[in-house]
Amino acid sequence: MNKTQLVTAISDPAKAPEMSAQVRNRLLANEAARKAAARTPAAQKAKEIISADDVFQDASLGVPVRSDKGSVEGLNLTARRMRLLDDASGTEYEVYEISGKLTREAWSKTWDKMKPIGEIGELEFELADDVKKLFASKADLGASIRTIKVTDGETTFELYIDGQTRRYNGWRVFFRLRTPVTSNGAADAANMRNMLQKLELDDLLLKPDSEAETILKKSRLVWQHAPHRIQELDGLTPEQIPIKLDMILKQEGIDPKRINNMKLVKVFEGYSTYVEEGIVETYKKAGLKYVWTGVPDGDDIVKIIQSPGLMSNNRTGGSDSVFTRIGVKNKNNPRFDDCYRGNRYRILIDPKVMERTDWYAFEGDSYGSSDPSALSGRPSPVEFIKRMATSYRYGNEIMFRNGIAKETFIGISCQSNSLRAELLEKFKKANITAVNGIPIEDFVKVGSTI
Repeated sequence: MNKTQLVTAISDPAKAPEMSAQVRNRLLANEAARKAAARTPAAQKAKEIISADDVFQDASLGVPVRSDKGSVEGLNLTARRMRLLDDASGTEYEVYEISGKLTREAWSKTWDKMKPIGEIGELEFELADDVKKLFASKADLGASIRTIKVTDGETTFELYIDGQTRRYNGWRVFFRLRTPVTSNGAADAANMRNMLQKLELDDLLLKPDSEAETILKKSRLVWQHAPHRIQELDGLTPEQIPIKLDMILKQEGIDPKRINNMKLVKVFEGYSTYVEEGIVETYKKAGLKYVWTGVPDGDDIVKIIQSPGLMSNNRTGGSDSVFTRIGVKNKNNPRFDDCYRGNRYRILIDPKVMERTDWYAFEGDSYGSSDPSALSGRPSPVEFIKRMATSYRYGNEIMFRNGIAKETFIGISCQSNSLRAELLEKFKKANITAVNGIPIEDFVKVGSTI
């Protein structure tokens, strides 16, 4: 396998999810299995590839697919079966979708392959209607996000075009593959395979081996705890990368045995990531208290509590990360309302969320930049926390990939008693009496200092 490809996109934190081999095999199941399923036409749709699991069929967020032999950043894709509503005709139809991010090297090769045969267009997404369990109405992205698309019959492959406004840095190297659902699951799978073969991405759905994951974990340790060293991996051969990683870890005093504490954990349906169990204690010693994010509107707070949690707006044109700030022990008692969006309501998040390895932080507002130069110049987690504990920067930002589950919420801070009373009334109308087992009256408090 090409390990160089594996680490090329470490600048874009890895998703590294987990999905059973059963689901993966169903995705590209063989013809014989399809014919066996077809013997019972009434049950065909429930047993077809991709949608075979109830979780897959019902989850609008999809399921994580453990992926690849070097073409996919972070060894992760997301697969889902979607029921769509055509706004013009009012008819419904279904598609299989696989989406994710390629490594920079794979993106570049795919871009070169698509240029002579593709068409330039704009990225479109549908809005999920969880009640009707379908996707309807094209989302207004508020901007033009350009892609190149290759079409083969009704199967499409779209690739984000690089070099657009930095507001959409989170879309870099993104791709999406779709094919319509028919009564012939084998043909549907073949359509996807044929498209991948056409673009020389045959290995996209191959399962990673343990060696690839070990390199990913070590790369993650370097990327997060010695960010200024990660670019030293650029241009190395597959044989050189493991040696270089071990050398960097030794020189930076990072124990390579820490990879044994890195476990795959589900954040919410459709997304999992590695966490380094126990590292939060080191962060607390540096001054970490919690993570927080400002939410100006009480109605939005209620919606967040009713949803899986804080979700990135990468499905509506923005970044693929959730932006948060740090809460630290600081003798100067910095105030929430000195931060952007911090003057009304704040969701407080368990510090253990920092055990995730898919986050990165800047001391000032950097639009969540994922440029390699910006990422290599950022502080390590302990440096970041210590600096904020010494001199709090109100523009600090911490980016978590895809979202933060509401199960990690530990409270809501309101700027005033009147705002608290207003929010409690909204929770009452929504029949929300507790969050994560905490009575709502105790969960919602008043405070002004971080």
